[in-house]
Amino acid sequence: MRALQLLLVLGALVGCAPPALIRAAQSGDLDAFRTQLGERLRVDGVSAAEAERVAVAFARGSVERAAGRDGERFLAALASCAPLLGRDEIALALERRAALADELAARAALVRVAAGLAAPLAYAAQVTSAEPAWRAAAARSLAVAPVDAEGERAGAWRRRLLLDLFRDVREAAAQAASAPRDPADRGPLFDAARRDPDTQVRRAAIAALGAAGGRDVVLSLKDLWPGATAQGRQAILGAWAAPACVEAGGIGQLRRVVEQEGSGLAVVAARQLLAVPAGSADQEAAVGVLLRAVAEGTTAARTAAIAAVPLGGAEIAKALDKAAEAPDELVAVAALSRLTELAPSRDRALARLSELARRDGAVGRRARAALVRAGAQAVLPLLEADVRSPSHIERADAARAYARLGQPGRALHLLGDADASVRLAAACALAEDE
Repeated sequence: MRALQLLLVLGALVGCAPPALIRAAQSGDLDAFRTQLGERLRVDGVSAAEAERVAVAFARGSVERAAGRDGERFLAALASCAPLLGRDEIALALERRAALADELAARAALVRVAAGLAAPLAYAAQVTSAEPAWRAAAARSLAVAPVDAEGERAGAWRRRLLLDLFRDVREAAAQAASAPRDPADRGPLFDAARRDPDTQVRRAAIAALGAAGGRDVVLSLKDLWPGATAQGRQAILGAWAAPACVEAGGIGQLRRVVEQEGSGLAVVAARQLLAVPAGSADQEAAVGVLLRAVAEGTTAARTAAIAAVPLGGAEIAKALDKAAEAPDELVAVAALSRLTELAPSRDRALARLSELARRDGAVGRRARAALVRAGAQAVLPLLEADVRSPSHIERADAARAYARLGQPGRALHLLGDADASVRLAAACALAEDE
């Protein structure tokens, strides 16, 4: 009887053990993973659910093993992959990695806080750390309102860290200021938005001011506008479109930019105006700006306008048809991509995109991406060249495309790529696909 019980226990343990493919993915041994994947695919296909489990196992193992510059880059990229960050296994791996006593522990801690996986003030004790990475994690965790003495101390430290020598710390402090909307933060944030030497810190400070909102913020950002860079002005437009600013005069500032500024900024403002509760006159003005930009301007302004213009009506369809014939093939690809969303023009647009997708360079890459967004299986043979491309960007695009087109087995091949950024792109896409 005891022997039978022992056999049952051992059987249960074997049944709970991860498959060889998942073990290989988690181990980080790329040769073993490629071997196991090849054997698995020779026997049977891989379902989307199984591919997702393999991707999560890979990400978990990568977090656990993160070290050196490659580990730092991996954690930085992981911060933007919501599908993986939403998995309990990854959250637990990050928690364990953040508990270790090294610099990458601080990087893992920062990812945890930014993703909402750690409690407020979780790393506040590190505000005086000699390591900038730990001060950044601490600063990001100071997103609490001044409702008690602890909150008051957090605010004081948040404002102090806005002046830190290291840009990552200053950016984290500005990001933390978005949540509590502490009136005491406004002056220091405005100073950071105007004077900080780093573009990303200035943008984070502007976003925090937009989250705070109010008439004084709207007017302060207007004062900031003349001296701001193009990137800074785009951040200001986003702040004016924030819910706390729209009704406090932000919509009027967006209207002013739509009416007065050049095509690039006017397109951004028009896009923001279409996204907020605006009157019909403002909506019509925004669409008018976008239609003019579709027809003329720089490549960047035209493609941005094409992506933003709302579909509907003969005038918009006509403008897109004309742009699809533009000599600038990047503009043509952008227009053809939107035309795939309109039933009468879909087949024609897909046929032209299929021709352009065979090109080298940016035109071919964007055309292939447009076909993937349209769900066109005809693009699959073209992706085989991207898989073999020396460009890690094209290989990462192929991984995302395979996942989106329901080809998890092919996407898994890129989980064994030599480049860590390609592997993470594949893992993130497979987790999202599930």
